[in-house]
Order: sequence, then structure tokens, then C-alpha cells
Amino acid sequence: DESIIPSVQLFNEYFGGGMAGLVFQELREARALAYSAWARFFTPSRPNEENVLVGSIGCQADKTLDAVDAFLGLLKQMPLNENRWSSAHSSLLSNYRTNPLTSRAIPRFVYDVDALGLKMDPREDRFEKLTRATLKSLGDFYTSKIQPRPILFSIVGDSEKIDMQALEKLGQVNSVQA
Repeated sequence: DESIIPSVQLFNEYFGGGMAGLVFQELREARALAYSAWARFFTPSRPNEENVLVGSIGCQADKTLDAVDAFLGLLKQMPLNENRWSSAHSSLLSNYRTNPLTSRAIPRFVYDVDALGLKMDPREDRFEKLTRATLKSLGDFYTSKIQPRPILFSIVGDSEKIDMQALEKLGQVNSVQA
């Protein structure tokens, strides 16, 4: 859905945008729960494919439950912050202004645009929508496209180092042994 791409880009910059993103800042910097943490909403590269939000947390086994609980908290009730919004918004607009397609990237870009069934370069329209975006529009995207969706998460690690009874409080647990 081409109409949601600017909102997706804003969400990705705000929520999972590298070291400045909400996930990294909350899980690694503020709470020291993870070595690495990220999230990204992926849109399909072809029509009729599905969107998917993927996140990852790299942490010590003894911090797994706290890290998963904090991540789920962010997914279920994303805090909206004007400063974080301003930073994400200006970063994304700056990226559009300063990163034109290179000559080597053009063939792939044309192929991708064609594969999505678009008739022309979508960047100008996306940029225009981004310039009009607000913190409220980010919140609306989140409450309509992210918050109501079911969550599936996988934990890879030594189950003897994780409190499995506490894990079951977060949802149904299906153990898979390697």
C-alpha cells in the first residue's frame, strides 16, 4: 500500500531508527537490558505480499524476561515524545534531501518500482507527505497498523537459564529443542 510508505518510514525512524530509535534507547541505553536491540516494519517488495514488523534483542539469558517484557511494552503502548519525533522527522527529511539515487542504484530502483506496479518514481510524493506528517499521524499509524496486531516472538537460548514459568506469563510457550 503505497499510501502508508511515508508513515512506515517515520515509524521505522522513530521506533527502530538505529541508535536514536526508541527500541535501542529504551532497551540498551536507559535500561541496560541488551547488547543490541532493533525493530523494523517491512513493507513487501511485490504486490499482494504482507507487511511484517520484526524486532531483535541480543541480551544475556538472565535478562531475557525483562528485555522481552520491556520490548512488548513498547509494542503494546508506544510512548509518543515530541523531541524523539522531531529528531526522527528531520532525519528522514534530510535523508530525502541529501541522498539521491546513484547511477548504480537506478536499475534496481526502476525494477522495484515496476515490480510494485507503480507508474512513476514515488519519492516526490512520499517526501511531500512526510513534510506534512505530524506526531499525531505517527500515533494514528501506530494505533491502526501496529498496536492491534497479534505478536509472535521467539527466544533462542538455553532454557535452563531462563525462568520458563515466568515466561509462560507472557503468553503461550512452545519449546523446540535443537
